[in-house]
Amino acid sequence: MFATLVTPKLRPILEITLDTFEDYSRVFGLISVEMRDKYYNGLSAVDTEDFTQAEWQLAFELPAAEFKRRFMDKMNFDDLFDMVYEIGL
Repeated sequence: MFATLVTPKLRPILEITLDTFEDYSRVFGLISVEMRDKYYNGLSAVDTEDFTQAEWQLAFELPAAEFKRRFMDKMNFDDLFDMVYEIGL
């Protein structure tokens, strides 16, 4: 989902791929806090269900209280299980 911040037209120009945690982290480091908040605030439950392992790893870089507020407070048991399964815990 984070890839939506970098449109398909811009990816070749910026010469980036968004496959790994390092890729996402590099791009995430280039955007403002306001853009990061806009991205996370715009996510739906369906969006987080489609997160890749790299996107979850990036989300884990958030402060613990922010991660809990943005994700865990909105999840039921099945959602939590799916997240843990996706990240390989």
